[in-house]
Amino acid sequence: MIEERNPKRVVVLAEPEHLFLPNCVAELAKRHPLVAIIEVPPPPLRLTLERAWNAFGPATMTTMLAAEALSRIVDRVSANRFYSLQKVARRLEIPHQKVSGVRAADCVEALRRYRPDVVFTQVSQRVQPDLLAHWTFWNKHCSLLPAYAGVLPVFWTLLDGHEELGVTIHQMDEEFDRGPILQQKSIPADGQSFFGAYQALYDEVAPLVDRALRSDGLPSRKPRPGIEPSYRGFPTAADRAAFKGTGRRFGIPFRLHPPVTLQRGSD
Repeated sequence: MIEERNPKRVVVLAEPEHLFLPNCVAELAKRHPLVAIIEVPPPPLRLTLERAWNAFGPATMTTMLAAEALSRIVDRVSANRFYSLQKVARRLEIPHQKVSGVRAADCVEALRRYRPDVVFTQVSQRVQPDLLAHWTFWNKHCSLLPAYAGVLPVFWTLLDGHEELGVTIHQMDEEFDRGPILQQKSIPADGQSFFGAYQALYDEVAPLVDRALRSDGLPSRKPRPGIEPSYRGFPTAADRAAFKGTGRRFGIPFRLHPPVTLQRGSD
């Protein structure tokens, strides 16, 4: 890990997730010291299952549940592979706190205590204006914003047959996925499955966030030429049928991440 004279104080604020985000946060921690990891509750289980059933169908949901179970096993038996934020925090001795919600008093109090310069945020709730006024929130979004703001952008990008997929690091404002662009990276869409694309895009996140933290953002902070703003919601069963009808694949949700050798950096 490259040392910085005055590294920005970075707090991770996220909902629990086991397949992609923990490895991404471990890779970020390898590059930049993290002050704390704050976890907020996920959306209600019934709503999550209903949306997943429509978007993925029973067969893919079964593989997703199996992937979740496998990730928890590997998280326990493999020291340097990460499938939970709690393990990243424990291995690096980073303060880890579970709070009641993004808008809850205990979350606000935790942010005040950790005094972040940047809050790297992965939550499904809107961050309230009063929080945005006090702290700088960054978000990762798996599209080349402003195209495909909203949910499951890889699904929609593949369904629409684009040649490129992408990931954007942007500063959050009061609108979903509309804040200033800090970093972007594209990858070819050809041959990508849904889950394979997410795995590849998450691999780009830590280097992009690290570059943005070192103030190496896009000079103009403007989207690439030719990218038009768009927003998509949760896919329906009809959208899923159309996705499969184009020959697209969901693929395998679980990946055995490469080991991440971590060393504790100074806060």
